[in-house]
Amino acid sequence: MLRVGIVPGDYPEPVAADWPDLLEIVRELVKPERDVQKREANRERWWIYCENWPGLYSALRLTDNAVVRSLTSSHFSCFTRATTEKVFDQTLVVWASEKSDLAPLLISRVHEIWTLVFGATLEDRSRYSINDCFQTFPFPPDLTSLRSIGETYEASRRKLATEQKVGLTKIYNRLHNPLDRKPDIVELRRLHAELDEAVLRAYGWDDLADMAQDTSEDGAAPRFLHRTDEPEFAYEERYHWPAWFRDKVLARLLELNRARAAEEVKAPQNDKMKPSALQLDQQGTLI
Repeated sequence: MLRVGIVPGDYPEPVAADWPDLLEIVRELVKPERDVQKREANRERWWIYCENWPGLYSALRLTDNAVVRSLTSSHFSCFTRATTEKVFDQTLVVWASEKSDLAPLLISRVHEIWTLVFGATLEDRSRYSINDCFQTFPFPPDLTSLRSIGETYEASRRKLATEQKVGLTKIYNRLHNPLDRKPDIVELRRLHAELDEAVLRAYGWDDLADMAQDTSEDGAAPRFLHRTDEPEFAYEERYHWPAWFRDKVLARLLELNRARAAEEVKAPQNDKMKPSALQLDQQGTLI
C-alpha cells in the first residue's frame, strides 16, 4: 500500500512505501505489465496481488499443511504436501488438508485412471481439473488406512529428492525408466504398488488388490508398458497396470459414481448436501 493518495499521512500500519527498495523492484518489473491491463483496479494498485484468493488463504490459516499439484504435469503422481505459510502460484491446485491420508489417494493409480479419462491434456501432458477430476471422483468410505503407507511413500520420495537434489519430475522419470534398476528407485516402485493396493482395499475391492499383486506375465502387477503392446498413448512407456486391469478399476469407479449419484437423487432435499459435507470433512477443505 502506498501512502500518498491511498491512506492518510498519519496511517499507523506498515505500507509498501515503507520498503522503497523493494517497491522500486516491483515498479520496474510489475508496473509496466499492469499499466496495460483492462481492469482498472489492477492498473491503479499495481503493487498488490491481482488475485489474493481470500477463501484459499482463510482455509490455509486453519491448518499447517496442504496438498499441492501443478495444473499441468508430465507425471501424474506429482502431488505433494507443503506447509501453508507460502504464497502459492496460480498454476497450482491446492487442498488445505491437515490429514496425511488425502495425498496417497490422489497419488494412486486409481485416481490417475479416473483423471486421465475425465481430465484434459496440454500437448502430451495431463491437465488436472478440479471439476472434472476431483469433484466427480468417488472416494472410498474411509481414508485412514492410507495414512501409514502414504507417509512411508512420501518419506521415501522426499529422501530421494533431498539426496539427489532433484524435483519430482526427475524422480518419476527414473521410476518409469526400465533401465533404471538402482535400489532406491526399485524401492519407490515397490512402495507405489503397496500404496495402490491399500487404496483398492480401502474401497473394499480386495479381489482387485490381490490381482494387483500377481507378478506373472498375465497378472495385473505394474510393469513397463511399451508402445508395441500398450493401446493407450497416455500409458506408453510408463510403469503402470496393464490395460485390461485398468479397465476393471475404471468400471468399478464408474459403478460407484453411478450408485452414489442415484443415492443423492433419492435423498430428501434437506439431506442432499450431507454427502458433500462429509466428503469434505474426510478430504480437507478444497479451494
